[in-house]
Amino acid sequence: MDFFYSSICHVCKNVNTDLRRCASCKFVAYCSKSHQVCDWKNHKQICKHISEYTKSNKLDEHCGYSTWRFYRLKFKFHLEQKLGRRLLSNESQMWMFPRHCSVCYSSELLKDCNECFCVAYCSIEHKTLDKKRHSMFCPELKLCLELDRYQITNPGIEIIFKEVNPNVECLPNSIHESIELFLEVSELNYMDKVLATDIFASILTVVYGLEMCNCLSKRNILKGSLVLHLVGADISELSLNWVHITHFLELWIKNLITCEIILVGPDLKCEPRKLLSNNKIKFHYFNDVYHNVVDTIQKPDIIIAFNSGLHECQFVEVNDSWNKSLSKLIKNNAPLLLTAYTRSEIEEDLKRFNNFNISHILSARKMLSQI
Repeated sequence: MDFFYSSICHVCKNVNTDLRRCASCKFVAYCSKSHQVCDWKNHKQICKHISEYTKSNKLDEHCGYSTWRFYRLKFKFHLEQKLGRRLLSNESQMWMFPRHCSVCYSSELLKDCNECFCVAYCSIEHKTLDKKRHSMFCPELKLCLELDRYQITNPGIEIIFKEVNPNVECLPNSIHESIELFLEVSELNYMDKVLATDIFASILTVVYGLEMCNCLSKRNILKGSLVLHLVGADISELSLNWVHITHFLELWIKNLITCEIILVGPDLKCEPRKLLSNNKIKFHYFNDVYHNVVDTIQKPDIIIAFNSGLHECQFVEVNDSWNKSLSKLIKNNAPLLLTAYTRSEIEEDLKRFNNFNISHILSARKMLSQI
């Protein structure tokens, strides 16, 4: 697995408090000179462009979150423009999660949290100031790092399905309880249980959305067919475990005859053989923006945009691939399901629909918490 954390070795992924940081970009760290040399052929191209951006775009001290967010977004566009391609997953994590002070966003004199290695501070004062807030997230950040490292040596878990009790009519209030309905989990260790939640979190979100909008009642859909539009799809959606996800759909929806899963996105690069279809569930993909294809494909029963970042591009018009698609998202007479990483992000995403006449916006419960 290739992923990026600013405060672990970029080659072996080991946690080490005595790291040597790339002298040029200062983004990537290594546990030894040999690992730095080993990675140079991969790192040298993006290193140059990171250095260019950070040297010519200085942040003011205490710039504020809005400025910080816009700074990172411009950083992303700079890297893609200079590289002439979309960023790889670990490269995207570099602009999303650069090493900075969690309070003032400074990149100088940083000391990492020795528990999660995901947060840093420029001073004892700022560490103390952020202590209460960080204590709420530190265990989850630590778990995230542990999971990524765990999957290096444990690339897959054995998923064993079981029949769902026919008397169960809707999803429980937590993802843990939901998974126990259809998976044999007694033999899974803690880390594998958490990985199982990650596999099914997306489809459980969709099913919950269908239940909230009364498209799915007592595990029956209004008609025997179901059409899902996954918009803004990219490598994240392609990387989902569709074999297990589709099997769950067949187990959960009692009267499912056919299901069409349509993935649409300008960053959707896929070979047809990667989309596994069967007699009941079919996949279709379109490497394009939604407004260009929506009138040529089957009408949806629900539209889903996972962690789309709708709000991020609105002030960078030339790169705003969502602008022309917004009206199409809400004029299909189908519910629109949006997810985001944080409450503040989803609130910003929803503001993009302020100019449209939306009758209801339902705020879902936070059922997708970790075990």
